[in-house]
Amino acid sequence: MAPQSTPKPHIIHTPSLKESDFAKITHNVDFSAVRHNIPLGDLTGLTKLGVHLVRLTPHSTSAANHWHTQDDEWIYVVDAGEKGATLVRVITPEVAGEGQTQNEVKKETIYKGDFIAFPASRAVGHHIATGDEEVVFLVCGTRVSVDVCTYPLDGKKLVIDRKMDTEWFVEEGGIEWHKTGSMAGMQK
Repeated sequence: MAPQSTPKPHIIHTPSLKESDFAKITHNVDFSAVRHNIPLGDLTGLTKLGVHLVRLTPHSTSAANHWHTQDDEWIYVVDAGEKGATLVRVITPEVAGEGQTQNEVKKETIYKGDFIAFPASRAVGHHIATGDEEVVFLVCGTRVSVDVCTYPLDGKKLVIDRKMDTEWFVEEGGIEWHKTGSMAGMQK
C-alpha cells in the first residue's frame, strides 16, 4: 500500500467540537434510529478500526439491534446523564443453549464510564436507548474484509464486503436486495 500523500491529523481535540461538526445519521435498517456522529477513525486515517464519537438525543436509539460475525465492537460511555441509558441486549437461542427457542430481550442501565464489549460471533444483539437525557459514547469496531451483521429483531442480515465496497441485505425466507457502492454512510 502506497503511503498517503496528505497526512491525517493524529489528534482531534474533541472538547473543541461544535454541534454542527456531528453528522446526522439514520440507520439503514431502523429508520427511527438516528444518531449524531463524528467518524474519528476516518478523520485520523485509521483503516482497520472504525471509531465514532456519537451523541444520542433524548428518547432515541443508537441503531437497529445487531451483532457481527467477524467484527469485534466496543462502546465506552462518555456521558449518560444522572439516570444513565439502557443497553438492550437480545440473547439468541444460539447463545442461550438448550431450552430457549426464541430471542430473549434483556435491558440494563449503563452509566458514564461504562465499557461494553461485543466479541465477534457471539450472537448477542445490542443497541443503546436513551431516556430523558442525551447520551454521548465512543463506539469502535474492527473492519474485517467480509462481515455479516445480523439484526435479530428484524429478521435481516447485512453482508458486507469491504474489499469490493459492496453490501447486500438478506431477509429470512431468502428474499434479498442489493446495495452496491460506497459504504461511507453504513452504520453499525
